[in-house]
Amino acid sequence: MRKRQLNWETDYEVLKQICENAELVGLDAAADLEALRSGEAAFILESPPAASDRIAVDMARQAAQEMAPEPGRVILAAVLHISANMEVNLELIGEIVEVIQQRIGKDANYCFSSEFCDEGTHFILATAEGRTAGEEETR
Repeated sequence: MRKRQLNWETDYEVLKQICENAELVGLDAAADLEALRSGEAAFILESPPAASDRIAVDMARQAAQEMAPEPGRVILAAVLHISANMEVNLELIGEIVEVIQQRIGKDANYCFSSEFCDEGTHFILATAEGRTAGEEETR
C-alpha cells in the first residue's frame, strides 16, 4: 500500500463518483474536487480488502502515515471513501476516520463517503498538500 501522485486524467472519475455519493450528506462534489486541485501536490492511496476489522484499522494507520504531509506542508483537502460489508458497524468506520484525521489533520477540507460491498473493508484516500502559512510568507 503506497501513495502515488494523483493523476487527474485517470483518477478524476473515481474521485468524482466518491464526492457525488457524499453529496447525499450535503457536500459539494465540485468544490471538494477543486479543493484537491488547489494543492501544490495531490496524492492517492488505495488499500486492499482487509481480512478483519483490526487489519482495517491497522491499514488506516499505515495509510495515514504514508499520506502525512512533507515537512513544512499541511493537508489542505482530503477525500476518504470507505467500502465495507453489511456486518461492519459504524464504530469501525468512525475508528478508521479518526485514525486518519489524527495523523493528517482535522483542519483539512474533508469529503467522506462510505458504501456497502461484498469484500473486506477497504478505502481510497486522496489528499492535497500545500505550504504552511509561515512557508508561504517566506517565499
